[in-house]
Amino acid sequence: PPVYCSPTLTEAIVGTLQRHGITCARVIGITSTRIATTKSERLALAKSGATAVDMESYEIISAAVRAGVPAAVLRIASDSVDTVMPDFNPAVNAEGGLDGPKALWIAIQSPLETLRLLAANKRAMDRLGPAVKLILQSNCFSRIGSPVKK
Repeated sequence: PPVYCSPTLTEAIVGTLQRHGITCARVIGITSTRIATTKSERLALAKSGATAVDMESYEIISAAVRAGVPAAVLRIASDSVDTVMPDFNPAVNAEGGLDGPKALWIAIQSPLETLRLLAANKRAMDRLGPAVKLILQSNCFSRIGSPVKK
């Protein structure tokens, strides 16, 4: 079933970023159990209405909702629908993490795609860091009240 980020926290984060000139958008995201590695897989996911796809956010937001803790997701897109990437799905273990040796073997077999993916991830992390710092230094969390229901 769908879960929703805290509207109050989301608006506070968006406002903080926009006041500092950082472009951001509220989007619909979905969580997939697989890494969408092809354009056709990504387009199929986009048809669901999603702008962003990941493998983690649903569980995090679900747990927060169950605990009564306001939560939001801040994502920096590292790849687009047209990005060509290695298929790391065979390296995903039962817990949803990557099996290091299997992932390394896949990366070695697709060196150019792996380098492009790593470069895109680095660019995304370079943009995410300052945004998170701004959010943590802002007073946006004071606007949502106590994080735990009493």
